[in-house]
Amino acid sequence: MLYLPRLSPVRHLDLTKLAHLEGKDSFSLLSALLRMQPARICRVHDPRDADAAGISQRLRKLDRLAQMVFEETGAKDLHVAWLFAHGKFVGGTPVRSPLILMPVELVREDGHWVVRPSQDGVLSFNKVLLQAYAFHQQSPLPSELADEDFDDADREPVAFLTYLYELLQQ
Repeated sequence: MLYLPRLSPVRHLDLTKLAHLEGKDSFSLLSALLRMQPARICRVHDPRDADAAGISQRLRKLDRLAQMVFEETGAKDLHVAWLFAHGKFVGGTPVRSPLILMPVELVREDGHWVVRPSQDGVLSFNKVLLQAYAFHQQSPLPSELADEDFDDADREPVAFLTYLYELLQQ
């Protein structure tokens, strides 16, 4: 979760690759998830559309992997990662890491793949990134950031980004 040079085809899926399948852009998918609403991705099986069939197959594999992790560990570990930090820490250590993690569930409804926010999960900072930042800055990690659950944040994307910006400035 600290350095992802590229997305793994088995464990990761870019929202921008999903957006056009239902005639929406990736920002509208993200907006729905931020507002705690489900977002339809594509048909579970559509042989007429090669893109949808390929994405559906990848979603099926991702869903199986998430179910396997849950059965083995009891952890629901499927997240939408939003806002990536790219660059280097002091000292030259490279970083390419998500900043915000949103727990989600992948379900099949009415013949479509749907991603919806997890009811038991909350938005959170990527704690691995925060710890690494504190380590490289040689300063303690502010507990306000580590414990932030974004309950007070407006869930409209632009307002959320403003809230996040002000929080990080403080």
